[in-house]
Amino acid sequence: MELINNASGVLKEGVFGKKDIYYKIVSSTKETNDYFILFHGSYSSSYTSNKDKIISQALVEKINGTVFLYETSRELYTFESKLPFSEYKKAFGDKTFTEELEDTKTVVSYFIELYKVIPGSVIACYLF
Repeated sequence: MELINNASGVLKEGVFGKKDIYYKIVSSTKETNDYFILFHGSYSSSYTSNKDKIISQALVEKINGTVFLYETSRELYTFESKLPFSEYKKAFGDKTFTEELEDTKTVVSYFIELYKVIPGSVIACYLF
């Protein structure tokens, strides 16, 4: 099955820091009704680590799903493996759980509208 990267972009509606929410969509060339949202709110960038790629590729290749990865809003978007943990921690500063949920609500609404997904038909959401 051919794996394609359909789109990537930035939603400017985040609630914290630079207010950008980055996303990437990965799917196959086959039509699907199986959708997965991978929440990425921690200290790296979505679809740059092996874990993100492995999970996305498996969902596309094994299940023919469409995978939507996103990164919540933060102060720092460039993550290098050699930065001390304290620098990563600054990316989220005083961001609250409520603000994190607001970012999530924005992303899910965008995804549903983009794919005309019927609410309740998203198969799985995974937070890492």
